[in-house]
Order: sequence, then C-alpha cells, then structure tokens
Amino acid sequence: MPSHTRLIFPLKRPPGSVKVNQASDFMSLLAHPFFTYFSEAHTKVLGEYAEEFFCDEKTPLFQEGDPSDHVYLLIEGDVELLKQTKDGRQVSLGFVKAGDHFGEMGILDDKPRSASAVAASFVHVAKIPSTVLLRILNEEPAYVTIQLLKTILEHLRKSNERFAEGMARSGAVK
Repeated sequence: MPSHTRLIFPLKRPPGSVKVNQASDFMSLLAHPFFTYFSEAHTKVLGEYAEEFFCDEKTPLFQEGDPSDHVYLLIEGDVELLKQTKDGRQVSLGFVKAGDHFGEMGILDDKPRSASAVAASFVHVAKIPSTVLLRILNEEPAYVTIQLLKTILEHLRKSNERFAEGMARSGAVK
C-alpha cells in the first residue's frame, strides 16, 4: 500500500504508557521474531501499522473480556497473563517474555480477551490492529497462518503444564 493512502487507526494507548518515536525504532521493531512469519512486503505493512509504546510495571495492557482488537509484540520486559476465577480471584497463567507475542487468540477466533495482560516490569510493546493482521493473513500462504497457530498451541501446551503442576501442588490430583 503506498504511504500516501495509509489508513489511520484511532488507537488508544493504555494509561501510563508513552509512545515511542516510530521513525527511530522502526528497524528494531522489524527485528521482532513475530515478523519472521511474513513476507518482506507484509512485514513492512505490519510494521507501519504497529504502535510502539512503553509502560510502567503494573500497567494493564488489556482486560479479560475486552475486544480482541490488537496483537501485541513484547520487545522488552515481562507481561503477566491473568485469568479471573468465578469467585473473583486473579490467577496467573504465566508470563510473556521479550521476543514473544500475545493476544492473537481472540483475533483468530473473533472472541473477547480470555485473560488480562499486565506489565510485570517496565515494558516496550508494539501492538498491531487485528484488521490489518487478518487482511495480511488472508493474503499470505496458508503456512504462515499454520506457523502462527503452532505458536498459539505451544503457549496452550505450556499453560496446560503449569495448570497440571499447580493442581498437583495443591493436592487436587492423585
């Protein structure tokens, strides 16, 4: 897409976040492993639509139940994923580390966020609008979507392992 026809998305940054100078950090953003899934042309488009920002520790990036409107790329820091139980407690599902991406599951199944994401440290994050990601996935060969799904399944397997370990520690399983 020519730069003069680039769409402008009305994006809101989380409270406590600071926008990064996109021109100076564009190349470091494109070095994120998420972009290895995509062709060079689509990587450039995704990078152009990405909004980078910094957040302080304990800043919510999104809440469980929010619309799944962006995929997040963690460039620096740690993010904790939290699930609320029926009795109102917050249970940690685990941590996202620099170089990982998160928030893509709801984009692919068109459902609200299944968990909350909170900065566990000072973080440098980029987010890409779901509309752009879905358009690109529709234009890329099927193996690109399959690679993305493999990453989601890897995260699910790790979450299942943590859940089973937690159940075993609590004595809930024999």
